[in-house]
Formats: sequence, C-alpha cells, structure tokens
Amino acid sequence: MTCSKKLRFCKLSVEFLAFALPSVAFGAWASPRQPLPAESNEQATVPPVQSNANSESAKKAEIPGPDSGSVTDNFYTNGFFGFTFEFPKGWSVQGEDTKKFLTEVGKAAVSGGDAGKKAVADVIAQRTHRLIGITEHPFGTPVAFNPGISITAADISFAPGIQTGKDFDLAMKLGLPGSRSDLKLIREPEDHVFGGKVFSRMDVAHDSARGDTIYESYVSTVLRGYALIFHVVAQNPDRLETLVQTMNTLEFKPQPETSPGTPAANSPADTSSIRIGPSVRILTPTEGVDFNQYVTGFMASVKRSWYAGMPEAAKKGQKGRVSVLFNIQKNGEVADGPTIESSSGQDPLDQAAIAAVRASSPFEPLPVAFHGPHIRLRIIFLYNLPIDAAEQ
Repeated sequence: MTCSKKLRFCKLSVEFLAFALPSVAFGAWASPRQPLPAESNEQATVPPVQSNANSESAKKAEIPGPDSGSVTDNFYTNGFFGFTFEFPKGWSVQGEDTKKFLTEVGKAAVSGGDAGKKAVADVIAQRTHRLIGITEHPFGTPVAFNPGISITAADISFAPGIQTGKDFDLAMKLGLPGSRSDLKLIREPEDHVFGGKVFSRMDVAHDSARGDTIYESYVSTVLRGYALIFHVVAQNPDRLETLVQTMNTLEFKPQPETSPGTPAANSPADTSSIRIGPSVRILTPTEGVDFNQYVTGFMASVKRSWYAGMPEAAKKGQKGRVSVLFNIQKNGEVADGPTIESSSGQDPLDQAAIAAVRASSPFEPLPVAFHGPHIRLRIIFLYNLPIDAAEQ
C-alpha cells in the first residue's frame, strides 16, 4: 500500500468509525484558547498525573475502572455501568486490534503532527475507555459507507464543572472551532431520556474525503464519575436518527455500592434520572399465581413496539402520561381493549400507547396454574416524566 493510499485509508477510517475519544472532545480539552466549563476562566489544561501515592489520581487508580463488557448475539452488557444495549442485528463488533488501531489513528488525526497536542491526546487517551465499537459491516469492508455506533467512557474526575451529559456536550461544543475547521454544529445539546437516564444529544456534520456529508451524534450522560458517550455515525440525517433511537433499548440496573472515592449511583449527577417507559399492574385477583415472569415477558414485547412507534413529539421532549386498560385471555389474546383510561391530552402519545399493545398481541397463554378466564391490566406509559408519575 502506497503512502498516499495509507493516508486516505486512515482518513476514511476516522470519518466512518469512532475512535477512543471523539475528536470533538479532544478539541474541547486540548485547545488552550477555550475556557474550562467550570465557573472560572482559567485556560483549559490537562493536569499532570500526580506521583504522590495519596493523591486523588492514585486513589482513583486503585478503584476498578469500566470493563469492556460482553456481547451475546446483538446485546451488549456492561457491568460497571449496569446497562444492556441492543444494537442492530447482523452488525459487526470491532475486535481489540481494530479498537487500538482506531485509537492511534484518532490521536494522530487530532494532533496533526503537533507534539504538544499529541502529548495532550496521550493523557486524555489514558483517561478514556473505549467500551465497544459496532459497525454495519466488518472494519475494512470495501463499501461506500460503513455506519457505526461506539460507546466510550471518559474519566472526568479532574473536571468538577462537568456534572451532567449536557455539561459534557457543551464542553465539546466549545472545542468545535479548534478541533476541525469543517465541523458544523447541526443540533445544539439537548436533553433526551434513554433507559430512564437523562442524556444530552449534540449532532455535528462534516465533509468526507469524497465530498459528501457525514453526520454524527454525541449522546452523553454522567455516571460513576465518567462521561458515558454513545457516538453514532451515519451517511444522512434519517439514518442517524434511526440509529440514535436504538438507544431506546437501553436498560439500566440499580447501581451497586461503590468503593470510597467513587461517586455513588445516587450522587447529584444521577438524581435527574427520569423514566420513559411503561409500568404495569394486574387489576384482577391472581389466585396466588406468580405472574412476575409472565409480565416481564409480555412487557418486553410491549416496550419494543412502543419504542419502535415513538411519536416525533415525544422524541423532542413532549411530556405525557397515558393509562391503558385491557384484558388478556387464557390463550394470550387481547380482549376488552386496549382503551384509554387516562389521556395525556396529546393524541399522538395516546395512540402510540394503544398501538404498542395491539402490535404486541397475541401474548403467550396465561400460566397454566391460573384458572380464571382472563387477567385485567393497567399499563401506564410515561413520556419524559419522573417514575413517581406512574402513581399519580
């Protein structure tokens, strides 16, 4: 491979695939012309690693950091952050060699041969964990475009001014002018809810080596002292939106107790978590039968249908609470509904809840131990509302 071909290959790799820490984030931290996102106006610098064993950095190093997680079929699970993410079926998970290659290419692209920028990029890379990279086609496949999703965790313990995903995205926004001259901001940082957590989403676009436009979305939140970043790359705005919406499959488990020095799951950075998801209650007597496993199974189907048909208004932050009633007969068929018990006042939100139940029917037959003719259920669909709204 000639030198020019190698350079072009690396350039395309950076454009089509996310590397360890997004180039925009490198620009935010590394540019000496940009202020810190904290209250002071000190210039943005990366603090040196302390050699003192009693320093905060040394204490942090003693605490286990984010793990790379595991993949089963098209489900990615990360134990450190306690979430599961369902990515598109048939997509390719990048191996360790590919991840390391893209990290090095990313650092080289950001530094541009500048020794000072390279030193900063090296320090930032040490604080960054590339959890997983997923692409529609295996890396290196000769296709015109290879959309991708990467998940990265960036240690932000040195930046007390960053308490939320929006803080992180705003810091990246500050770095836009100094990171790449062709980057254009096409969506200001704005809050969205995925998996019951508040994320901030910011979209950018830039020109590719072929002259067309590439679209990227940075969707960030703050958990356990890290910025958790979903970086989505696509060839057009519609595809970008479709891929971002896969984040509706996120499911977070309650965070375990943490070691001293690590922000707990219920720290201020986490108290803004709200729920966008349905809750369910059986209204008829259950005859002592345990319906937990049954409800978990059919609610997974309802959630998938609901997320797939999410109204545009809800994606943009429209709030609402919809209560739906219906019966499930012994054979799993839906009867006497679904009907609206309590409306959100917004017809698209109401109809999406009804459609989610209809699209999921029929369900599995009721447990054989249950002898009644049916069970009656109430499902409450929350659009961008706190979890306690389900009890209102």
